[in-house]
Amino acid sequence: MGINLFVGIATPQIWNHLQPYQKQRITTFLDPGADAYGAGYQIIQSKIAIGSGQFFGKGFLHGTQKALAFLPEQHTDFIYSVVGEETGSLEPPSSLALSAPDPARHPGRESGAEQVRGSSGHWMTSIFLYHVLVNIWMTVGLAPVTGLPLPLLSYGGSSLVASFLQVGLIQNVAMRWARALTRATLN
Repeated sequence: MGINLFVGIATPQIWNHLQPYQKQRITTFLDPGADAYGAGYQIIQSKIAIGSGQFFGKGFLHGTQKALAFLPEQHTDFIYSVVGEETGSLEPPSSLALSAPDPARHPGRESGAEQVRGSSGHWMTSIFLYHVLVNIWMTVGLAPVTGLPLPLLSYGGSSLVASFLQVGLIQNVAMRWARALTRATLN
């Protein structure tokens, strides 16, 4: 009850300090139909695209929302809408599958350096997964539209470079992790 009281008192204070574009994001998230041909248009069309794909999807390059240009920003932040329409909801896109290094501690480890490498790998994997989840939640209407791209799929040079760097670091950690486990096993 105390938390509800605190949130009830703090919300108007926080709302008054938001910029107009931030207020519009929140109101559009809460009711996209209020401005169906303006700020809410993209999210409404995104939900239609994902819903029209149903369980098995319409097939590769057979998405009507994309083909008829109902999704104006389909190549950037809303690429998952196109993927959901074409592949459906039963088959998750294989491009979103992530492989994380094994977090289990090995008893034969001699130095703390391997633990540091393991935690940094998990940190990079967590950042990557956070971007994926927020983007998917955004396209299905579970989170406000923030402009966070879908790693490795959304159009954008800097995002793509950052995603490749993250994947490279994660693979480097996994490679070193496997090498350390092999050495510990042989000793």
